[in-house]
Amino acid sequence: MKRYVLKGKKVKPCQNLSQWLEFLGSERHLQKTKIGNTLISTVFVGISQEETPLLFETTVFDGNLTLQSQKWETWDEAITGHQRAVQEIRMSSLD
Repeated sequence: MKRYVLKGKKVKPCQNLSQWLEFLGSERHLQKTKIGNTLISTVFVGISQEETPLLFETTVFDGNLTLQSQKWETWDEAITGHQRAVQEIRMSSLD
């Protein structure tokens, strides 16, 4: 399992466990959007087992249910994915 931290919008490997745990206590949300009862949340996860780490995750919650989740490699992909999820929820709420 590899650990990572964010420096600005850049992902950096983190070998020091205490530094990584300290980082996890900080605000890791990139964006949060609430539409009715639905919450779209994009966060930096900071840990990965993958060869190409997918360290950002957008999750759509409706109350206590997780409706969908998508992982991203970069900050920019995560922001774009968040915006796409918001658009999808807005469009579905018009139906």
